[in-house]
Amino acid sequence: MLIFIGPTASGKTTYMKALCSKIKKSGGKCVSITSPPFGGPAFLIIILLSRILIFSYRPKLFWRRWRGLSVLGTLNPELLSKLLPLLIMADFAFKVIQHLAFRVLEKLGLTVLVEDYFPQMISDHLAFLKLYRDYSKTSKHIITLELRLFYGYARKSENTMCLDIYADVPTRLMRELKRSGVYMNIAGFYDNVVRNFIPRELCRTMNVKTIFITNEGIDKALSDQ
Repeated sequence: MLIFIGPTASGKTTYMKALCSKIKKSGGKCVSITSPPFGGPAFLIIILLSRILIFSYRPKLFWRRWRGLSVLGTLNPELLSKLLPLLIMADFAFKVIQHLAFRVLEKLGLTVLVEDYFPQMISDHLAFLKLYRDYSKTSKHIITLELRLFYGYARKSENTMCLDIYADVPTRLMRELKRSGVYMNIAGFYDNVVRNFIPRELCRTMNVKTIFITNEGIDKALSDQ
């Protein structure tokens, strides 16, 4: 399994698709999947509550960057704080199901390329627990289970690697503006620490081989297509 990590608009999806295409052209089999934090059932809960809050508050000025958790955190942070253990539990359960499916695909001879996955999920969970001061034992136990599951898999699978995709701030800013039309704080704490530093260090701490790829590596992969 190849796990793609890195900050926003660094080129993870682009490089992942290019690599999968190259594997197929060489006669191999691969599947590429994006597995962001708070997906699956947790995402459905977040979207449902976000729609309800938006309809209830009817803000005169609603920013496009307010999506999902940002809606809950902005309009009703107390509700998000109370829901956090449930969201983390639902997110972890969904990732466990995904993990079992990925293991089956690997046994069938496919190379699994997945964006974010466990390193990013754990990083986001830790960040939100700290931000909303959730000291519940439930949340701590779940994160401990996440770490153990990822560590156990990393030890058993010699082919697992983390690909740390990085691009400079101006490049990422232009990509995000072109993609969504919205200015984001690319150089902020969340992007530099939660989406960059923590996932990379998690991979290294778990003794997962980590490869650092910059703009030049992405450009080369695309030119080889």
